[in-house]
Amino acid sequence: MPRKNRGKKKNIIEEEKSKKSNLYYYLLFIIAIFLILVLILVLTNPWGNKEDTKNQGKLYILKDLNACARTKYYCAPDSRPFQDEIGCGCEKVSDSNPNSDLERVYCDESSRNADFCIASYDPVCGWFKSGIQCIKYPCASTYGNSCEACRNADVDYYTQGQCPN
Repeated sequence: MPRKNRGKKKNIIEEEKSKKSNLYYYLLFIIAIFLILVLILVLTNPWGNKEDTKNQGKLYILKDLNACARTKYYCAPDSRPFQDEIGCGCEKVSDSNPNSDLERVYCDESSRNADFCIASYDPVCGWFKSGIQCIKYPCASTYGNSCEACRNADVDYYTQGQCPN
């Protein structure tokens, strides 16, 4: 009889150790999940801060005003240069064409597949597709007329007149 009790005590002790071990792993798992969530929140900063909301649409290239004065940079066609008390960079404009008073005329298949163009000089600014990377603004080229602009497969649309400097 005493042997049976010893076996039961041994099983009970092993069960207690197993429960403690399981509890230990469960706590480690909970702590790991908590740390991962904290890391995600810190990295993504879903609440932002007042400075971020105040400067929406602004991309700071430099945050040193002295460096801003010495640096020349170009912005994308849908942005314009700015400088404020924080630094300098590019900010989005409401329209992707800074010459928003000019009407955009998009090139269609019939204008792209023209067999020939009439030789008339009526300059247009052919704006390149968004996939084209340009070194400086404008991401466009001046063409003699709309037919010549649309025959270039890289041109997305054109506006009347020569391209801005």
